Amino acid sequence: MLFTISSLQEVNTYFQVVGNTLYASAANVFSANEELIVTFARTGDKGDLGYQGLKGDTGEQGIQGVQGKTGANGDRGEQGL
Repeated sequence: MLFTISSLQEVNTYFQVVGNTLYASAANVFSANEELIVTFARTGDKGDLGYQGLKGDTGEQGIQGVQGKTGANGDRGEQGL
């Protein structure tokens, strides 16, 4: 079976734990005066955000691209008088 704890109260020499069933393999899993072994796994809300880490090293410079071709020259103008 799997439960979530909805309340907890200390009563003299023991704790009274009230839970809600999340999963059970059958409708009536326990019988009267049956001994049980119980395991508690603590879970809860998400904690605070941690500190930001240090900045990493700068990466290497990339390869330089190939220069394009030079364009064709335009027509030459007429010479003045």
